[in-house]
Amino acid sequence: VGQAFTCDGSITDEQLVVVPQVLVADINIGYEEIVNIQVLAFNDKPVKNLKHLATMVEDCNEEFLKFDMDYDQVVVLETKTAKAPLRTS
Repeated sequence: VGQAFTCDGSITDEQLVVVPQVLVADINIGYEEIVNIQVLAFNDKPVKNLKHLATMVEDCNEEFLKFDMDYDQVVVLETKTAKAPLRTS
């Protein structure tokens, strides 16, 4: 989080992207303990900001969505399942 307060005077569109908590869902089983962690990369591409991450996820046609997080944590989700519409009872 220290990066958010560092400024060298340059203008940039970079922002920290932090996962405050993982929502409870079948696809997220095993990742429930992830809280307040920075997303560093998506499918091995650095994340610039939240809009950039959302665009990369939406445009992804690979089999898996891979999120590289701080503290060497990695979240991998099957793209087809992750992008499927949520079903409500």
